Amino acid sequence: MRKNKSFAQSVKCAVIGAIKAFRRERNFLIYLIIIAITIPINIWVQVSETQILILLICICGAFSSECLNTAIEKLCEK
Repeated sequence: MRKNKSFAQSVKCAVIGAIKAFRRERNFLIYLIIIAITIPINIWVQVSETQILILLICICGAFSSECLNTAIEKLCEK
């Protein structure tokens, strides 16, 4: 396997990993449902752009933490 992948190949791997995570991990689906409800409500009540940005940062942090947690669980299973 090559070490230096192109940007497109890296994005492709990330997308495939995200799709697998959403299909296999229940918590990812729950997060997705919560996001699908939360973001439109925040836009509808006209919260500030800063608050929406903070919300998006928190969402990314939750996804990142869940990915790290899943990776550690998979390593411990072996």
